[in-house]
Amino acid sequence: MELLQPFGVYSEPSCDPYVIWIENHLRVEKFNGFQQTNDRLQCIKQHLQNPANFQTAATELLDWCGDPRAFQRPFEQSLMGCLT
Repeated sequence: MELLQPFGVYSEPSCDPYVIWIENHLRVEKFNGFQQTNDRLQCIKQHLQNPANFQTAATELLDWCGDPRAFQRPFEQSLMGCLT
């Protein structure tokens, strides 16, 4: 009986169709998460330009920047758009 290794532990790519499907699914989920975050940053940017929404949008952006994950490369362009 072969023991399964945690994701990321494989020394070479798997040929197991189930493992390939799981890894592809995780990549898609990660991409979708990045896209949702970038979409939200675009929304925040728009709200920052409206005086009626500025305070709420600025508070959300400030909270968001308090998380180190906010500074990942996939968000850089959207984040800079909010800050400039």
